[in-house]
Amino acid sequence: MIKILIALLLCTSSVFASGGMGPGPGVKSYTSGAYFTETFEGSEYDNAVWTEVGVPNGDYTTAPLCGAQSLVLPSSSSSITSSDLGQDIVSVKAIIRPNSLTNSGDSYTVTIKDATGATTLTALAITPTDYFKISNGTANTTDATTILSATSTYIVWLDYTPGTGSNAITNLYVAVDSGDDCIETKPGTPLLTLTTGTSTLAARVLALRQSNTMSATFLYDNVEVNP
Repeated sequence: MIKILIALLLCTSSVFASGGMGPGPGVKSYTSGAYFTETFEGSEYDNAVWTEVGVPNGDYTTAPLCGAQSLVLPSSSSSITSSDLGQDIVSVKAIIRPNSLTNSGDSYTVTIKDATGATTLTALAITPTDYFKISNGTANTTDATTILSATSTYIVWLDYTPGTGSNAITNLYVAVDSGDDCIETKPGTPLLTLTTGTSTLAARVLALRQSNTMSATFLYDNVEVNP
């Protein structure tokens, strides 16, 4: 009996140490129902799932958004893209601060893709006139009321529901950080809603981007993915 109990305890400890029933290797953090989180604390990334393009820096310590470190994507078409996260992405929360907003065109930020990473399903962008814009397949819509401010910190939630032709849905919720270390409640009403999207595939890959080659620099922190 004692041997059986010891074996059970060892097995249980092994499960918790490896993340239990999480989405797979490299994913280590779980908060508030999220199955994937990235805080950029420690040595660059929490999770061994990212592929870098350009010169992203996950160890940015000059005025980080939350904690001791953030991700910075400088003005050189930089990005980090995950592998297949192992579960469908329904909602992505990210904290973003544009340190500068000099864009020649739309600068894409949070981007959600299919399992292969080849097809962008829905995305959040900042326009040259400093408004948020969302897209879903070939459809898009742009906010015309809230001009973004460089050095302000925004908490965004990008929610995605695939469709069957022209009825896919993307909702964007936005809160401005009030200085309490990036802890904000998701607003009850979206800033932008798109209900005529053309994306039909399940979302499985996340990319954080600064897609514009002009002098826009973006900071990211405390990314969460919810099923």
